[in-house]
Amino acid sequence: MPQRLYDTPRWNWLRERVLRRDGNRCAVGRLLGGDCHPTLHVHHVVPVSDGGSPWNIENLVTVCASHHPELEALRRRLRADPPRCSHFHPYPEGRRACERRLQERRVAA
Repeated sequence: MPQRLYDTPRWNWLRERVLRRDGNRCAVGRLLGGDCHPTLHVHHVVPVSDGGSPWNIENLVTVCASHHPELEALRRRLRADPPRCSHFHPYPEGRRACERRLQERRVAA
């Protein structure tokens, strides 16, 4: 998403709603623990470049400045290391569909 869209009233309104929804706390810090930075970012769970919605509140989460790079590194690692299905599929299309569902669950988690 072009940087100028982040400077719009619509983005500022949505950002405030996400921060309020998340209690002005880092979601990664709440899940994994660790020290959080006081600066909070609103992060796209599914990046806009990967087809994620830039304006859907369900696609946004609050992350602190220290956990944001960790979250991005984890996302890149998950994309680079696709999951493998562990059960038998008689046809290759079935295995590919199963592994695609596994990947979608990993990214959404």
